[in-house]
Amino acid sequence: MKNNASEPLVIMTQASTDSFEYLWLAFKSKLKKILNRDFSKRQAPGHSGVVRSALEGLKKLNTPYLFNPKHENDISGNVVVLSGHDALKQAIRLKNRGQINKLFAGPNLVVSPKDAIALFSSNAIDSFIVNSQWVQDFYSEELPSLKNSLFIWPSGTDSDFWSPSNNGRPNQILIYNKNIDSKIISKYTDQLTYRGISYELINYGYYKPKEYYDLLNQSQTMLYFSQSESQGLALLEAWSMDVPTYVWNGGIFTFDGRKVNSSPAPYLSEVCGVFFEDAEDFFNQYKKHDALDFKAREWVLANGTDKVSAKNLVQHFNLLQI
Repeated sequence: MKNNASEPLVIMTQASTDSFEYLWLAFKSKLKKILNRDFSKRQAPGHSGVVRSALEGLKKLNTPYLFNPKHENDISGNVVVLSGHDALKQAIRLKNRGQINKLFAGPNLVVSPKDAIALFSSNAIDSFIVNSQWVQDFYSEELPSLKNSLFIWPSGTDSDFWSPSNNGRPNQILIYNKNIDSKIISKYTDQLTYRGISYELINYGYYKPKEYYDLLNQSQTMLYFSQSESQGLALLEAWSMDVPTYVWNGGIFTFDGRKVNSSPAPYLSEVCGVFFEDAEDFFNQYKKHDALDFKAREWVLANGTDKVSAKNLVQHFNLLQI
C-alpha cells in the first residue's frame, strides 16, 4: 500500500474512543477503581516529556499529524504508538486489516519486551522505538527476535524555554537526586559545605519546570545522581541551559534479579560533562575542569532539540515507505 504524502502522521498514546480496545480498558479501569475504592481521575498515558517533544517537533517541521484520533477511521497511513497497550493492540488490528501503512511502537510501552511478549512478537510492527543504545542492547538480549527491528530515537527538549538568561551565574552547584539514598548524597553535601562551595538540592518528582529552570539559571554546574536513564530528559534540559553535568556512575540497575549493563546518562559527551565514580573522583574532576571547558548548549542545539528529534523520526519513516 502506498502512503499518501499529504496524509498526517498519527501519534497515539491511547486507542480511539470508539474502539473495542478503549471501551474494554475503560471498563477494566472503572471496575478496578470500584474494587479498590479509588476515585481519582485517570491520568493521561505516556511520558509527558516524550509526547510533548514529538508533537512540538512535528509542529516546527510543519509536518501534519493527528494526536489520539477519536475515531478509528481516522487512524491510517503511518502510525507511531508512543505508549498504551490498548493503543498498540488497536493499531496492530488495523495494520493487519490493511488500514495502516507503517507502524512504530515505543519508547514508553514496557520496561522489558517480555512484559508484553504477545505485542512485541507481532509481525504487524515495522519498528520498535527505544531511547538509547543500552536499551536497544537490553531489548535484544531479552527478546533476540527484535534485534533487527529496533530503532534508536531520543526525544528532544524545548531549547527556547530551556535557555539561560543569567550570564553572570555564581559558582553554585545544583544537585539533582533521582531516587538515590540520602546517605549517599550527604557524602557530597557535607564535603561541599566543608569546602565552602554553595549548592542547591532538587529531588526528582518534587518540582515544577519553572523551579528547575530557576535553579539551573543560578548554577554553573550540576551534580546528577541516578541509577540509570533510558535517555535522561532532565540532563538534556540542563545542557540546554548550558549547565554541564557531573554524573554519578555508581548506581546499579537490576531487572528480574540480575544486573543490567545500563547508563545513568546515555548521551553524556565530553562537551556536556563527565562521569565520576565516587566523592574523591568528583572533587578531582571538579578541580580539573572549568565550566567554560564545556559547550553543552551548542550540543543540544545541534543534536537535542524538539525539531531535530522529530526530523529523525520523519526521516526514518521515509526510509521505510513502500
